Amino acid sequence: MKPEDIARAIVSIRGKTSRVAMHKIAFLTDYEFYLRRLLSSIALSKFGYKVRPKTESGLNYYNAKLGPFSTRLQNAIERLIESGELEEVFEDGRFLYAPGELKEHRLKGYFLEVMKKYIGLSDKRLVSLALKRSRYFFHEPKR
Repeated sequence: MKPEDIARAIVSIRGKTSRVAMHKIAFLTDYEFYLRRLLSSIALSKFGYKVRPKTESGLNYYNAKLGPFSTRLQNAIERLIESGELEEVFEDGRFLYAPGELKEHRLKGYFLEVMKKYIGLSDKRLVSLALKRSRYFFHEPKR
């Protein structure tokens, strides 16, 4: 799965989207898949298998002030702006990504269905959910 396809899917479904919303929707979708893999790895470990849970999209996240942020996704967004598929517009005192001449995204199946669950949420709600979930995703080792 390419980060460009994730950005295309979010903007084509949601319309104008902030950078915060773009990263939080991608993270929350990945988080659900991460939990699923984590649960199956725990079950498989009882039978002697070692499985490391990973994100479904292949994006790596780091914990920023407003929650998880992916440099791979941000780089993909910048490439889409350069190619004219996304446009940066200034509206209501902030920059938003709007669809330009978007190509068709290639996301299908359950990943897209999970993503649609978060598409309609406000930026504030997305940040709140991502911050709560990221506590479990970015756990710090005990000292």
